[in-house]
Order: sequence, then structure tokens, then C-alpha cells
Amino acid sequence: HGARLLDDFIARATADGLGTELEVFAQNEKALRLYESRGLATASPLFGYVAEPSKVPTTSVCTPDFLDASTAFAYLASLPLAMDLPLQVLPTTLRLSSAPFECWKLGDALLVFAAKDDATVHVACLVDPSPSQQHARLLVQELRHRFAHATCSVPPLQRLDAGGLGLEDAGFERMPLHQLLLRRPCQPSKP
Repeated sequence: HGARLLDDFIARATADGLGTELEVFAQNEKALRLYESRGLATASPLFGYVAEPSKVPTTSVCTPDFLDASTAFAYLASLPLAMDLPLQVLPTTLRLSSAPFECWKLGDALLVFAAKDDATVHVACLVDPSPSQQHARLLVQELRHRFAHATCSVPPLQRLDAGGLGLEDAGFERMPLHQLLLRRPCQPSKP
């Protein structure tokens, strides 16, 4: 059934003049082979991260700009890098969430997160287009400082080159499972 559903999905996208984008867990070799057999190719690996509550006191490392969601999402949409990010971390999807997002910006980096409670912080989007990702690192270090008693998590939708290195430099651990962002450009049928 999976192959038929995928073929139908691709056919409908093609009829609408659209490409196809999917994520697949890299460890799911059967699904990956199916997607690749239909012309989907890996655009980027996507990693998830976690940082457990801090055991040592931290100090503030930066003072981010606090943005309202509308301003943050407009900034995110304006980044050339946005077209290479998975749909789940883009404004189109983030706007649909009922989570009470906080949005921080430092330099070119943007962090969108929600503190579910005192023990849980969920990062919905971290983007830093600069190669050094210094501002992403500072933002997540500040997040860890302000929410020192919380577990911070990032779903497996994070590109290494768009904020992932900043997470790793700040001590976040990669989750064991990761995804691949797969894309298939629109290929109109030949007349």
C-alpha cells in the first residue's frame, strides 16, 4: 500500500506543478529504498538533539532580541536558507501550532521555542545562516541558562549547517535516530 500511496502523492504533486518533499528516518532502509526508487534524493540529514537539566550553574552569555511571532516568522521567511529547510520549521507550519512560542534573535540567528512547563523546553526552530553558527550557539547557551532545570529537546528536523553545529557546540547531544530530508523536483509528464 505504501508504494501506491507514494505514487498517488507524487502524481498529484506533479499534476499541480509541484515537487515532492518527504522526511524518512535514515535507519528505515526499506522506506528509503522505496522513496529513492521514485526519484526522491537526499537533500540533507536532519538531526534531533537533547540537553538534560544543567548540573552546574551557568551564566548569561547574551541578551537576545525578543521578537513577536509575526516578526520572527517574517524574518525566517526572508532568509534565502528557508527554502532548504523542512516544512515543519517554516512559518507556514509554525503558525498552525497552538504552542506559546517565544522567539529570540541574535545577529542572523533565530530561535523559536516553547516552555511546556518548568521541566520541558521544546525548540521548534533554530536557524543560523552563518558558517560559524556562533549566534546559534549563544542563543541555545542562553536558553540553557534561563531554563537550567529543564530538559531541552529539538525534534529530528535540524540541519547541521543551519543551527545544528551551534547546538552541538553548546553541549546538546544528538538523538540516536535521525531523518533525511528527501526531495523530488517537479517532473512534468511528457506529452
